[in-house]
Amino acid sequence: MLSRFVGRLSYANVIATVALFAALGGSSYAALNLPNASVGPGQLKKDSVTSPKVKRGSLLVNDFKASQRASLRGPQGPQGPQGEVGPSGATKVISRRSDFQIVPADSSQTAKAECNPGEVATGGGIEITNGSLLDMVAIQSMPTLSPSDVPTGWYVRAYNVDSNNDNAGTVEVRAYAICASP
Repeated sequence: MLSRFVGRLSYANVIATVALFAALGGSSYAALNLPNASVGPGQLKKDSVTSPKVKRGSLLVNDFKASQRASLRGPQGPQGPQGEVGPSGATKVISRRSDFQIVPADSSQTAKAECNPGEVATGGGIEITNGSLLDMVAIQSMPTLSPSDVPTGWYVRAYNVDSNNDNAGTVEVRAYAICASP
């Protein structure tokens, strides 16, 4: 069987077979022996990557020069209509306070500071005077609200716990409201 095959070999067949193995062997060598990411910008010749060789949709905006990105913008559209004028901010801020309320021992008392009409409460607080500060507990400190939930003042409630049980210490409490108007 081998003799029939050897009898048909010609110089052209041998050279073609050797060339085929050389071509396949060279590309197989490159495919098997080149490490991943071994071909980069340093190995590419200038202008070797052209538009037809780039996968469609694979480039990002940042892949282009700034001058090229600017040319991607279309013309500016017409200006839109003027928006509505918003509310003006507070131009006047003032502190309002209640009178002092006496808080006898072992009892509580409230105080309210109200803003004037047209003003809105933006904050508030509580002040204690007379007696021992150890005798006073602030129970509540919060805004007072109109029926439409607009803060119109500040409400406080204090309790005199009479911590030393002498029934002698009275505490006075006052509310403060920070009021703002346009």
